[in-house]
This record gives sequence, C-alpha cells and structure tokens, in this order.
Amino acid sequence: MILTVDVAVAAGGSVDAAVGAINCPTLADVCAVQAVSPLASNHNASPVNPKGNRICARPKSGTGYTRHKIMSRSAPEISLLSWRIAMAGLAVVTSAVILAAVLIARQGQTISTALNFDRNAEGWTVRAGSLEADRLVLRPAAHSIGLALHPIESATFTLQTHIAFYPSQGAAGLIVQADDPDHLCAFLISGDGYFRISDYRNGVWIDRAAWRAWPHIRRDGSANVLRAECGSDSCTVFVNDEWTWQENGVPVTRWIGVIADGTEAHFDQLSWQP
Repeated sequence: MILTVDVAVAAGGSVDAAVGAINCPTLADVCAVQAVSPLASNHNASPVNPKGNRICARPKSGTGYTRHKIMSRSAPEISLLSWRIAMAGLAVVTSAVILAAVLIARQGQTISTALNFDRNAEGWTVRAGSLEADRLVLRPAAHSIGLALHPIESATFTLQTHIAFYPSQGAAGLIVQADDPDHLCAFLISGDGYFRISDYRNGVWIDRAAWRAWPHIRRDGSANVLRAECGSDSCTVFVNDEWTWQENGVPVTRWIGVIADGTEAHFDQLSWQP
C-alpha cells in the first residue's frame, strides 16, 4: 500500500513521495522515494534529490510503531503453541485444587467406613451405662465416672466416636489405654470448650495435659467428633478432624473405650480399627 505525502516547494507546487519498504537495509527502516517536481526547476529551485534516490530512515526505537498501511501501534502476538501450553497449565492446576478438596472432604468418611462397631454387648465391660441400638449411653452419678471398655489385641489402633453431653456440663471422651476400670488413660473434652489428657487411678485424676481451651470444640450442645490414633507408646488426638494433641509415653493397652465424668453422655458411631 502506498501512502502519499505532499511536500511543499518554492513555487507552491508539490511532489509525491512514496513511503514503502522497498530495498531498505532492515525491516525496521522506512524508505522514501522522492521525485523531482517539474515546478521546482521553473523557479530555479534545486531539487533535494534530483535522481529520485531512495532515502531510508529508521523509526525511533521504543515507539512501538510497525509498518502497516499506516504507521500504528500493535499488541504483541501470542503464538498458538504458547496459548496451548497456558491452557494445559491452567487445566492441571484446576484439577489439582479440585482433587485436594475432594480428598479433604472424604477423609473423615473414609476413616468412619474403615472402622467397625461391635454391637455385641458381651464384648463390653460397662459401668453406669448401657448399649442402645447403635449407640452407647453413660449415666454416671455426680462426682463419679461411667465407662465402657472393649478388649483390643493390637497396640496400634484408631478409635473414634461422636459424643454429645446431656446436659452440656461435665466431661467425657475416649479411653486410649486401660489395665482395668480403675486404671486408665483418657482424652476428655468438656461442654464449655476445654480438653485434657489424664490418667485415672482408683478414683483420682492425674493430669498429663491439664485442662486447656480449644476453639474447635463445639459449645452449642451439638455432637463433637473425637478421634485417637495410637501407636506402641504414643497417641495423637483430634477434635472434629482438627489435630489437638500428641501424648507420648502411653503404655501398651489391653482395653479401649469411652468415659463420662459426672454427666450423661451419648456416644454415637463408636468405632475402631483394627
């Protein structure tokens, strides 16, 4: 495409200058062919370029101009390959985020599915309570405990339950180690949002970790999910799937179970593995 530019001469005439890219030293050069005006010679004005030589000029760097029909700014072009790579990367990141969300959501469900509940009352040693359908209810008197113990063979186990207080005062939780009903180690929570890890010895509580507030304990009367994951000499406990505490030096147990201290407590979906 040719762009016509008027160039003033002495007699008020004009010459045509063609702007193009013919035989320029580089693609960034702009060439102009300047023709001789017949009016210029009649007025004794010497033409600047009588032979019609091409005059090349380089655009100023950094202007962002390129040669088109008219000088104009243009946005950088994105290649098809770059676009495909970007889309593939976005798809990978999106898939990873979705997969992580699904795994987190199913974590608790997977654990519950793998655990088992023994509905056979013969397997339990119950004090101040009873087995009712698929739940266990403890109703100890004031200033006393109610508990339920079940034998276990493996030193490595996971114990979990949904626990609710009626009323919401008092404390209840999981027994993670026991020699008998009067010698045990328990993970307890209270209805006002505290937890402790304590040994029970003949009617006396001896704290391993004293009562402390924990924001993940529900205080509105709804059930809390307690879980203990124990190895040969330690237990890690969780409240509503939130890591809460790790206690070391827990002896190998013969029994696991649940406990209530001075309050009625309902234990739903009480389960363990192996």
